[in-house]
Amino acid sequence: MFSRSSGNRQVNEANSVAGWRHDMKNQLGIVLGFADLLLQELDGSDPHRTDITEIRDAAARAMELLRDLKLPE
Repeated sequence: MFSRSSGNRQVNEANSVAGWRHDMKNQLGIVLGFADLLLQELDGSDPHRTDITEIRDAAARAMELLRDLKLPE
């Protein structure tokens, strides 16, 4: 059986992890948004397009990893 302090610690840890996940999703959303804006503005032949696409794709993969963690929202 869990003691009250053990239960509180678990709740606090779950809230902390959920808060971390929320913050990471916010930051990744910013990266994705700015990458998309840059890609819209750049000419199709711009040499930076490939790098920005890689940044956007990496942020999208990170967002998927966060979703796959199955942590509480």
